[in-house]
Amino acid sequence: MTEKLELKSKELTDLQELLFRQQKLTSELSQRLENTERQLHESRLNVSSLEDKLRHASESTREKEYLILNLLESGELS
Repeated sequence: MTEKLELKSKELTDLQELLFRQQKLTSELSQRLENTERQLHESRLNVSSLEDKLRHASESTREKEYLILNLLESGELS
């Protein structure tokens, strides 16, 4: 009877330790997930900003190319 109690007590202790490790791991993974989601959000914002800058730069380049082409055709730039 005493051996059964000791065995059950040992099993209980092992299960409690396993539960504690699982809870700790879950907490760590949750924190990592939150950090990753935050970084993803920041990356999306950066990509959006860079896309806007690229769009503006492309528009500016097209405008300048148009002006240069018109000047060349008019003979003002030779």
